[in-house]
Amino acid sequence: MFAIKVIINMLIFYFFIVFLVGCTAPNDPGCVPIHIGTGYDEDGMTEAIYVNEIGCPPVSDNIY
Repeated sequence: MFAIKVIINMLIFYFFIVFLVGCTAPNDPGCVPIHIGTGYDEDGMTEAIYVNEIGCPPVSDNIY
């Protein structure tokens, strides 16, 4: 039972380090549209609302 707890703790620590390093990559992802919520279009269908990052080209409506 003790060995299982040690193995699980080691796996949790390993995945913590992997996700920490993976989420802080040094390369720039470029211009990424920011999702600010959802809304309704003219037909009453739900659609996602995205805005531009400062200094990026406009978000095209047909991308998403």
